[in-house]
Amino acid sequence: MFSCDSNLNTENTISKEDIKKQIDSLKSELYKGISNPSNDITAKLVVKQYTNYAYAFREDSLSKNYLFECAQVNVGLGLSPEAIANLDTLVAWYPQDKIAPSALQFKAFILDDRMHRWQKAAEVLDEL
Repeated sequence: MFSCDSNLNTENTISKEDIKKQIDSLKSELYKGISNPSNDITAKLVVKQYTNYAYAFREDSLSKNYLFECAQVNVGLGLSPEAIANLDTLVAWYPQDKIAPSALQFKAFILDDRMHRWQKAAEVLDEL
């Protein structure tokens, strides 16, 4: 499973710029080959890099966007619980950021559309 897990080693053994380059390269590959059989592998790799970056560089402005994109890719992989975890982390870390309401709306959508947990989706929307 590829959620943004806090048990990752966040020591900066690789530079922020190197991770960003890897993410950009993987995203480019991912969106070029929509029907490519290796796309799931690429998607899982980009999720891992989003996770690595967000946990290693939590204060960086890209981290919140990477958590949101991590959730989007996890939904595409059919990993709704992992996507919910990404969004929960985003809202917990950046509750006052303008992206937090979008994260809650996306979470409600996933709960409703993908997980058929309508009551829980309504509760999330009530948080807005």
